[in-house]
Amino acid sequence: MYFSSQLRNYLLLFILWFNCTTFFSLFAQSATPKTTDILSSHQSRILTLIEQSQFSDAKAMLHTRNKIEPHAWNHLQLGKIYATREKWSEAEFHLKKAKTMQSGYAEAYFELGKVYMQGPYLLEDAYMEFHWGLTHNKDWLDAYYHKARIRMIERFRASGLVELEPLLLKKPSHRNAYTLYSRIAFAFHEHKKLNDFLPALIASFPDSIRFKIDLINSLYLDGDYNDALNLLTAERGNIINTMPALWYLNYARVQAALKNDRLAWKTYQLGIKSIKNLHEADEYFKDALYIVTEDEYNNYLDMSLESRKEFFHILWKSRDLTLVSDFNERFIEHYKRLRYTFKFNRRWPLRQMIDYFLTDFKDPLFQDHLMIKKYGKSTAINRQQLVDDMGCIYIRHGEPDKFYTSVSPDMLSHLSWFYNASTDRPMMIFHFDKIGRTAGIIKKDLGWVLKPQPVYPTDWVKDFTAKDIYASVALATVTTTTNFEPDIQLEYICDHYLFQGPDSSTNLLFCYDLPEKIIDTGLPQGAVLTQQLAIFDGSWKKVGSINQNDYSGTISENPIRRLHVEIPSGDFFGGFSMVNSANGGKGHTKFNIKSKFSVLLDISSIIMADMDSNIHAFEEADQRHSLADIIIPNLKRQFRQDDSIVLYFEIYHLTRDPEGRTDATITLSIKQIGTKRGLLSRIANRKKEWMKVSVDHQTQSGQKNEYILQSLVLPKYEPGQYQLDVIVVDHNSILSTKKTVDFTIKKKVYI
Repeated sequence: MYFSSQLRNYLLLFILWFNCTTFFSLFAQSATPKTTDILSSHQSRILTLIEQSQFSDAKAMLHTRNKIEPHAWNHLQLGKIYATREKWSEAEFHLKKAKTMQSGYAEAYFELGKVYMQGPYLLEDAYMEFHWGLTHNKDWLDAYYHKARIRMIERFRASGLVELEPLLLKKPSHRNAYTLYSRIAFAFHEHKKLNDFLPALIASFPDSIRFKIDLINSLYLDGDYNDALNLLTAERGNIINTMPALWYLNYARVQAALKNDRLAWKTYQLGIKSIKNLHEADEYFKDALYIVTEDEYNNYLDMSLESRKEFFHILWKSRDLTLVSDFNERFIEHYKRLRYTFKFNRRWPLRQMIDYFLTDFKDPLFQDHLMIKKYGKSTAINRQQLVDDMGCIYIRHGEPDKFYTSVSPDMLSHLSWFYNASTDRPMMIFHFDKIGRTAGIIKKDLGWVLKPQPVYPTDWVKDFTAKDIYASVALATVTTTTNFEPDIQLEYICDHYLFQGPDSSTNLLFCYDLPEKIIDTGLPQGAVLTQQLAIFDGSWKKVGSINQNDYSGTISENPIRRLHVEIPSGDFFGGFSMVNSANGGKGHTKFNIKSKFSVLLDISSIIMADMDSNIHAFEEADQRHSLADIIIPNLKRQFRQDDSIVLYFEIYHLTRDPEGRTDATITLSIKQIGTKRGLLSRIANRKKEWMKVSVDHQTQSGQKNEYILQSLVLPKYEPGQYQLDVIVVDHNSILSTKKTVDFTIKKKVYI
């Protein structure tokens, strides 16, 4: 009995001890602190050592026997220490131990996911750890971010965008998550996804202007112009108070797409004036990036904010067709070409997903690892993002004059473009290559890529070598042309002449003829023929202009008109336009002016004219004064065999001798150009190819400037191109100067 009683007591004590031990063990486990719990001083010391990278001391403290510290927490910290030292196996062991010891330990899942992502690179395992960690703690924002990047690498960019959306709805600024989302969505042309998700994001964060701007831009790039306009109109007050420059830019884009050209140009100019910072200026520059030269690109990067605003004025004015009007046709044509290439010539970034998505994103305007190496020289064209090589050529030079295409059995598509020579470019040829959907992935992402050699020679490409093509590409990437004309083109010929004015200024004489049809038929009642000449300096500020209007019944039979403008010394740009209000016909001309006469011996421009039209000049002219207003020039500079040519030019700053007399020799030389002949041929035909007329001319006393009106009777020159050289030698100062002009001789027609 006694033994049984004692045994029963010991048994009860054992049961009591076991229950208490189990209770305290369960209590300790349930009390395992999370990251938000208050840590003990011992735990805080360990975390401090880890933050200070004193991993050995932290590890020693973790291994010290301490009944108070929960074991799961210890394993979590050991796993983090080993991960920092890139000991991935040890880190994996301790983090798995922490998960086993404590159910629902979210931080252990997240740390293990980071180990898989950074060490063994088991991305799918990492994804699952982040996924299960979020089931235990949905506020761990890093997990959303890492899940999204893993999906972009292993599966598809759209999957990654979907994974980012819950994070964005919680906190768009976390790790610049929205920057990642928007950059990828725009780079890969995921406009449908942007158009679906951004309204929800705007609803969650209604004060964010950035989301609204991106939605407007996405709608525009996707071709939903009316929706973009409605949103711009609805949000005008909110956006224009914060970012007026971006509102004007997007409004101008949309209005240009809706063919409200003049409103688009006016709005764009308002936007330039409203730019407040470099970021807003860069948004404008991204659209212009496709047509700037390398020098313009490099200069832009070094400019201040005010200089960048001035840059856009110069950029568009220098490419304007008419110059004289406030409207810029090249601006409208540029955005028309942009919209076309955004639709048909898209480029996707290279699919180097690991480097692309696991690095920090910068502004893609200056992001080197997305750039595609070109055959051309221009840094600017290398920086384009959204369109392929063909799109860049199209934006710069418009539609080709001729093209050839073929598809081979291996699904390699080839295309060649040919541009005829024009006033603002030589002949150019380009070859493009594109891999089909089943042939590969890299070149498909790049779209149409420039090739340095012909791909399918035909009659019009077989004579072009790789060197010719390289030259075309190099030229095309540093220049830009308009390559489009008005619907009704007014044909006329014009030229300009420079004569010395008072006080170092220059008299610009601009001569042009009226179209033959207008001369023959006149203008209908109420119609106006507007002629405008404008002169701009190097910064494209207007320094002079003159207008002339003709109405019904005021057109004279003499087709040659002249306009005078006085300009200072320097380099200038001139623009002339002619508009017929009766039918909307237009004509336009641009030209460069170098207005600088020497203070020493110098020669004016040389006017070439027909004798029959200028007999009055010889009969009535006072040759002690300028005759520029009397001479009627031959603007084409085309003459027939045996014609008499009239030359007019002025000589400035002749030197007088002690007796006040001037002494100069004027030599007129004509030679044929553009004809290659052998030595014997040149000797046999020397008299036909070369003529010299020497005039020993002694001016009147005190006459430092001479006004030379000279007639020449052409011998029976062969038809062709010729060059006239005017050489003046001043015997008193032993100075000389020379001016040159080209002209054409045509075969005489006998009736």
